[in-house]
Amino acid sequence: MHVSVTIDDPVATLMINGSALHREARSDFHRAYKPLLGADNTKIIVVNLSKLDSIDGSAMGMLVLLREHALEAGKTVELAQCPQPIKKTLTVARFHKIFKFSH
Repeated sequence: MHVSVTIDDPVATLMINGSALHREARSDFHRAYKPLLGADNTKIIVVNLSKLDSIDGSAMGMLVLLREHALEAGKTVELAQCPQPIKKTLTVARFHKIFKFSH
């Protein structure tokens, strides 16, 4: 898994590239988003999931942790371009209650 970051103030986008987002990717994911939390110009962090085939419970926990850290830093997190199987998994886990899903 690879995470790339693009910034178009006030939006920073984390593009997740790989077949799965899972526990082993935790440190890469954390390294990618941590600088965004302290960036004054970044107000919204978008996690683009379009290149993923699957997501596990550990990865869902990573997204929740990102959201908690972002809220503490005065930022919001959106999940974008979720493939249907991943969106279904996230909806069953009630992520639509705490995240905005964008196209």
